[in-house]
Amino acid sequence: MTPKAKEKIQQLVDKKGFHRTCEELHIKSYDLVRLFGVKINDGEVCNNLVFDLYTDSLLPTTYKEFTLYMDDEGILTWSSADTEVYATPYWNCENKLPINIVHYKRYNEDNIDYEYLEDTSIELKPEFTDITEFIQYLKDFTYPETYKKIHRLIDRIEEYENYNNRKSISFIERNGR
Repeated sequence: MTPKAKEKIQQLVDKKGFHRTCEELHIKSYDLVRLFGVKINDGEVCNNLVFDLYTDSLLPTTYKEFTLYMDDEGILTWSSADTEVYATPYWNCENKLPINIVHYKRYNEDNIDYEYLEDTSIELKPEFTDITEFIQYLKDFTYPETYKKIHRLIDRIEEYENYNNRKSISFIERNGR
């Protein structure tokens, strides 16, 4: 690829946006970056890369006890036996990774299903020298940080649940019910 051709592609990205350029050229985001040297310099580029890398199975789909999958709308879900979490790097083309526990299931003796919504986010790096650095960042930073945040949220949910159970038991003991 000539430097002039690469410059024209970058101008097209600057003018029309990264996503639209990929659509018009019928090319995957990671190929646009790799073949044409398009810069990885903002949340839009990163968001498109995350979607294409996951949907084409170019990123790990498991991390510890979680299975990771990307749906058609670009939502990355971390799923385990009792937890479902939305955690999509560069969601909404922002340099953040919002983490939302959609479902946390723990059964008591009555088999009651508990659902919780807890939100938090991680600030993400917006610029990378190449696709290899980007992928390594996802594996080395976003996976372990997301995992830690998920478990912190679960701990908070369980603390809240234990507190409410203690209050209920105390109320029953005081009122004989």
